[in-house]
Amino acid sequence: MGSGGKVLGPSGKRARQRRNERILAWVTLVGSGVAGVGGLVDWALGNGLEAQTFWPFAVAAWATALLLKSYGRKRAAGIANGLSVGLFAVGGLWLGIPAALHLVRGESVDWLDFSVGVLVAAVLVAALVAEGLARRRKRRPACSPASS
Repeated sequence: MGSGGKVLGPSGKRARQRRNERILAWVTLVGSGVAGVGGLVDWALGNGLEAQTFWPFAVAAWATALLLKSYGRKRAAGIANGLSVGLFAVGGLWLGIPAALHLVRGESVDWLDFSVGVLVAAVLVAALVAEGLARRRKRRPACSPASS
């Protein structure tokens, strides 16, 4: 049985790293699934739907994207990643917009909600700018140094 990994699959540093990434993604997926179900049970018991209810589902979508990517399903991974980003954005803006309104009105502000909202808004703006620059760079023909 000294086949060096033929029975258990590929061996080596890269294969071990992929296996560890998959294990981490599965643990994250299961943990966030349990937390998400707990949030839904809390909502069903009449405690209302809050922004914190969306975070476990966003993490679960991110873990699903990692798993799909590791199994070679890049298009499905991109869709899951987009869902994750959307859920993070909804949760962050749901926290931040009311806190910003309280600040503008001069009322007491939950500074944690406000800072999460500002952070999410800043990351969204940076991501949109980066995507726009990447698309513009892709459309523009590359200039080679030999042609000048």
